[in-house]
Amino acid sequence: MRFLLVSLAATTLVANFAISAPLASKEIDFFEKNIRPALAKHCYECHSATSKRIKGGLRLDTRHAILRGGDSGSAINHEAPESSLILRALRYEENLEMPPDGQLPSHIVQAFEKWVSMGAPDPREETTLEPDIPADSVDELWSLQPIAAPELPQLANDEPIQNPIDAFVLEQLESRNIPPNGPATEHALFRRLSFDLIGLPPTPGEIDSFIQEAQRDRRSAVERSVDSLLASPHFGERWGRHWLDVARYADSNGQSRDVLFPHAWRYRNWVIDAFNEDLPYDDFIRQQIAGDLMTATSNEESVQQQIATGFLAIGSKPLVAGNLTLDLIDDQIDAVSRSFMGLTVSCARCHDHKFDPIPTADYYALGGIFASTKTFYGGGPKRPKTMSEAAKLWLPITNGRPSAIQRLAELEKRIQKLTKDENSKQKRLKRLQKNSAKNTDAIRTLQQSIKELKRERDPLTKERDQLPIEFAMGVRDSGKTSDLEIRIRGEKSKRGPRIPRGFLSCIDIDDSPEIAKSESGRLALANWITHPSNPLTARVAANRIWSHLFGRGLVETVDNFGHSGARPSHPALLDYLASSLRSHWSVKTLIKQIVTSDVYQRSSQFSAHAHEKDPENQTLWRFQKRRLEIEPLRDALLAMGNRLNKDPHPNSVVAEIGEGEVGRGINTKPLSAPFHHRAVYLPVLRTAMLGMQKTFDYPDPSSIQGRRDSTNVPAQSLFMLNSPLVVQSATSMAKRIQSSNGSLDQGIAEAYLLAYSRPPSKEEIGDAARFLRSNQATDKNTLPWKRFCHALIAAAEFRYVL
Repeated sequence: MRFLLVSLAATTLVANFAISAPLASKEIDFFEKNIRPALAKHCYECHSATSKRIKGGLRLDTRHAILRGGDSGSAINHEAPESSLILRALRYEENLEMPPDGQLPSHIVQAFEKWVSMGAPDPREETTLEPDIPADSVDELWSLQPIAAPELPQLANDEPIQNPIDAFVLEQLESRNIPPNGPATEHALFRRLSFDLIGLPPTPGEIDSFIQEAQRDRRSAVERSVDSLLASPHFGERWGRHWLDVARYADSNGQSRDVLFPHAWRYRNWVIDAFNEDLPYDDFIRQQIAGDLMTATSNEESVQQQIATGFLAIGSKPLVAGNLTLDLIDDQIDAVSRSFMGLTVSCARCHDHKFDPIPTADYYALGGIFASTKTFYGGGPKRPKTMSEAAKLWLPITNGRPSAIQRLAELEKRIQKLTKDENSKQKRLKRLQKNSAKNTDAIRTLQQSIKELKRERDPLTKERDQLPIEFAMGVRDSGKTSDLEIRIRGEKSKRGPRIPRGFLSCIDIDDSPEIAKSESGRLALANWITHPSNPLTARVAANRIWSHLFGRGLVETVDNFGHSGARPSHPALLDYLASSLRSHWSVKTLIKQIVTSDVYQRSSQFSAHAHEKDPENQTLWRFQKRRLEIEPLRDALLAMGNRLNKDPHPNSVVAEIGEGEVGRGINTKPLSAPFHHRAVYLPVLRTAMLGMQKTFDYPDPSSIQGRRDSTNVPAQSLFMLNSPLVVQSATSMAKRIQSSNGSLDQGIAEAYLLAYSRPPSKEEIGDAARFLRSNQATDKNTLPWKRFCHALIAAAEFRYVL
């Protein structure tokens, strides 16, 4: 492959830019998971420092080299990414062909396209191709150290501390002489609590009730309201959505064959129910990894535990080309390690981890566990003709007779035997019928035998199709255990030593669970992850909970607790939260402890003095203003005009469509039909995201994302001005206010309570009154209240939590 020449000055400029720009954790993860393995497998043989002869003078084994380029210049064009020569070569355009022995699968080409569009983030250094992991990296990596039980710090201020969390925060503030903000107003705090805990704005009646109680006893009012919000069925819808970001939930496969997942909603609903029921977090983990292997006290519990394993089946898969088995295992390793432990173990698929003490052998030790697991992830674009075919594609479950699935297996075995016998006799019958005059008796005998086979099979088939069986996505043990051989550089055909199934060697647990020869090892893995001595699990979970409430984790890289991730801003506080969570594994209990702290209830007001000392608010001297994510923003828009249906959706819009493939003739009417349920129930199609989802930073459902981006771009303001959803919401809100038949000032006050959960100031009442009277006098064809409500909704205060 040859690349066009670019000037040395331009190349140096691009290289310097790439060096100076810090990489985000998700950018590093994307490179390590998608780009480095492909380069190592398909390119390094001819384009690396270890090549016998570097073809075209081009190396692709460091970031400097790939930007510097070869005889024809840089492989990456940052000014026009789509025209980058590396992409044109991968696409086999303009006589450029990379690799020359055959074009790569489309999903790999698409990964490179996405990588280049991201700015080609690349953590590789110039010095060496594969740096060794430092021998003392386990000792150095803070997250692998045992969780301490820190003592409360001694503060200079002798005022009593009601919540231990505040003591750890005040310690840093005192050390830097930064005065913290005072408490937020009652209106701001109640709105904050409502959006953070249930994702909905409080009603005017709820606001009035809280304010009246808070005027008597603010602390008591907060505790009562927190308890009420945590007990609400909407809590699970809010916090379940947080977890679905991590679990890479979607209702379709994505990649080059975006087939629908009509049964994915069962896992989504299981997650929502788990948060509502405050399922202990260690059980929450165990059920998602090995629910099918856990003891159940009822058939209903058994079904729910099997549905929980949808976590392992819900990921995006290369259904065309690629290596489905190994890629599926890789997705499961990545999901388990990053979601529960914050380690990027999948980076060790092709080589020892570049940053963390995770050798390739550990990757394949985990890989053997999932190689011994059968995954029911759905079928292709064709609808199964019979339930028996569907059972091979989806996980069969039953809420009726527990023996139905066993009966299904028995029926299938007998039906298959009868069908095989019939086919054999039919073939023999055709041969005899060629000379029917000589074989009349034999023909009659065969025909009678075939009738008897059908007579026996027909009722069995009818019984099979009437069994009370439904389907889900999930996993079960395959029945045959299999240790994996290392794939050298990740290549399927290049085998290394066989690695016994096991866990990560960098985490030492004295009484570590053992994997029996006859088991996959998933239950042992789940018990190992939730073991009290595992230092990562509680830290990662506590940090994510903190991140959802403050907009930033104590460890900013919430999905990466490795060397390339961030260090905690408050290490002692993180260990205190992790210790607390590990003692009861109750997510609701930890949330309540955090939101009843002074640090959570602080004002978000700006302070020039504090900002000068800590402009990034690392010491938490104020509450950080946060923009609402798409789900609470969209739900709030519907709630303004009483248009939100707060009942859970019974299944999924995609379930109404059934099997099929996006863009291949499926019935799309259900996707465009009015949908007034909460946004958590909206369909998530990996290649056909909704417009509002794209505008407001919806996470890539093909990747693990514990913290969403929060941008502020013109498209968001334009959406709030022009979207039919916003216009309809403003109209409904105006009609709601007018139907109250109050005075002008009362209507204005109600509008402010609906939009901002606070009363208007005197100036705001005056401005609004003048606007409404002016519109009534000059524009009789336009509903003045609609314009006023639209102005409130379009303002920044509506979409921010203060």
